[in-house]
Amino acid sequence: MANRIVWIPGGWKRPFIASLCATLASCTTPANGQDAAQPLESRYTLLDNCVVVAAGIEPIDHVRQRCDGWGGIPVWLQYTDAARLGVGFGYPANTFGMFSIERHPSWPVEWRGPVQDGVFQPIAAIIRMNDYATAPGEPDRASLLVFRLTGDGMSCPLSFDAGDNEEARRIADASLREYRCLSRSP
Repeated sequence: MANRIVWIPGGWKRPFIASLCATLASCTTPANGQDAAQPLESRYTLLDNCVVVAAGIEPIDHVRQRCDGWGGIPVWLQYTDAARLGVGFGYPANTFGMFSIERHPSWPVEWRGPVQDGVFQPIAAIIRMNDYATAPGEPDRASLLVFRLTGDGMSCPLSFDAGDNEEARRIADASLREYRCLSRSP
């Protein structure tokens, strides 16, 4: 797959670039080697190619799905107690948060990153989730979650409630220079 990105120590790389980096031992990750002024772009994927990789009812009911993200980066969905959902990106499986299980299937994952030598290199992902109403009579609302693809091949949340698409993109883009994860414990 020409669009495939793999994890090697030091960051996400394309297979050819990964072997070249291993030979030359001189590559940097996009987060370490990018010009901070370079504009970041978006690419989109739908979560329509998901596979159940684990399920059970003991000690609690759970289903873990692995979905194809940009360039083969896995997107993890962990459903627990038939009412909660955790989300994560990368290797190994990692999920954060407890969100409602309703997620509109047409909402894409937005991947943010620079283009290097004509190749898109994602550094962050934005996903929209439904939040249940907190009080009777109030409508459910959608939240934008921003995750950073981290140097260890996993992800960490940057924001669980970005106000709108532009704010979510600002949070994702700022993580190129510096990012502070809300949590590192899946």
